[in-house]
Amino acid sequence: MKKTLNRKLTRCWMAFMAGSLFFLLFLFVSGGGAVVFSVLSIACLVIGVILLLIANRCPHCGNGFRGGSWSKPHAGYCNKCGKLMEYDDTVAERERRRTLRKD
Repeated sequence: MKKTLNRKLTRCWMAFMAGSLFFLLFLFVSGGGAVVFSVLSIACLVIGVILLLIANRCPHCGNGFRGGSWSKPHAGYCNKCGKLMEYDDTVAERERRRTLRKD
């Protein structure tokens, strides 16, 4: 099993956190009386935080780290074990290029 970070989970938590901010903006614009926007904002925030805690873990030692990236090839190095944390799509792309070079 390859030890990589999941790019889709990282993008999901970023989208939910952005959705939370979006609904908070509409809540303040509407004057604070819209219960739907407050519920949606809280729901997006809770889901985003849960996904953040799931997605932002070193695949080698399980240590949490502070953030992911939408498009960078890796998330950096783990503070605890010092290993490079790469995303699954980056590793798959590198292996695909390697096999194309061999052919």
